Amino acid sequence: FYKTVIIGTQEWMKSNLNVSHFRNGDVIAEAKTLKEWNDAYENQEAAWCYIENSSKNGHVYGRLYNFYAVNDPRGLAPLGFKIPSENDFIRLIEFLDDLNHEWNNNAGVKMMCDEQIETIIKERTVGGHREKEWVPCPNCSYWTERQKLNNPCTQCRNKGGEYEYGEYIPRKTETYEVEKVHGWVGTNESGFSGLPAGERRMKERYVAFDNYSSFYLQGNKTCFWTSDKDSKHPNCAISYCLSARDNPYGKALPKTAHERCGRTSKLKGYGLSVRCIKNQ
Repeated sequence: FYKTVIIGTQEWMKSNLNVSHFRNGDVIAEAKTLKEWNDAYENQEAAWCYIENSSKNGHVYGRLYNFYAVNDPRGLAPLGFKIPSENDFIRLIEFLDDLNHEWNNNAGVKMMCDEQIETIIKERTVGGHREKEWVPCPNCSYWTERQKLNNPCTQCRNKGGEYEYGEYIPRKTETYEVEKVHGWVGTNESGFSGLPAGERRMKERYVAFDNYSSFYLQGNKTCFWTSDKDSKHPNCAISYCLSARDNPYGKALPKTAHERCGRTSKLKGYGLSVRCIKNQ
């Protein structure tokens, strides 16, 4: 059951879609690993994931879907709803945007949740190396301070000891919390309640799997798929994004409606949020 809000003549869900089945009951594949996410794109298969693969994030942000899930004929939207088209988003923005492009008076800010998100669950890989132990330097451990000052040790360079490799630490994945989100401040006058879910990308060919995080811009941006493909770029589809006032690099974004809420074209393999609209 999804709560809805009426904005103009449209009725929108107040939260992001959070389903694991198509409307006909078929299961949508969950792609946790980066390889699974890339394979879904390469094979043009429907897939979803939680942000940072944590179900706790799903309670707040819903799930991220690739466009193949959005465009699947089995139906991603629940009964009575549909995936919004580009025209649906245009109507929403035109209704909310009063043409005053000051930061506090455009459609994007009116669609953004007014509450600061306190925590987001992330994952990181630890271990995968041999443990280092600090042991006394066999060459200079018995020297006096004066001797060390006048005669630099050729083994430890007067650091007083050296590393010795010990037990192997297995590689594992652990979760941790980011306690503060910066820059996501809106008025939520519309009741749309947009949250900074970010997006999931595919792996770049030149980046090693172990050193790459495909989750991107959490706390600073959110994008919603439309039902429309990009006619100029066959591998892309149209989405609409909300952006925080500050980007992750600390530089203020231009204070216009098009910067805070605007149309983008994303590769169909990206993981974006889905916000459904009631059938009319």
